[in-house]
Amino acid sequence: MIRTIREGIRWIGHFHTAGNPGRNDIDDTQELNYTGICKAIAGTDYEYYVGHEFKPKGDPIEALQSAFEMCNQEWKVAKEMLRSGRKPEFKERR
Repeated sequence: MIRTIREGIRWIGHFHTAGNPGRNDIDDTQELNYTGICKAIAGTDYEYYVGHEFKPKGDPIEALQSAFEMCNQEWKVAKEMLRSGRKPEFKERR
């Protein structure tokens, strides 16, 4: 997933998140490592949209806030690293 993002970023105009399985919250119970994925996106020059589809397991506002904070924090950290001349390190979860 991360390699595909890096190699194809110039053709991507929108990212769409959804937990798998179940389209639930994007947390550590899901198959995709959205922390790593968000870091990979942030490590590119992508400046467009990331949409989020989910069926919250609990309070929908809390679940959405949690997803936003996870993605936004990773985005800010990686962008700051790029601005300071350092290359972000990205590791895929196995």
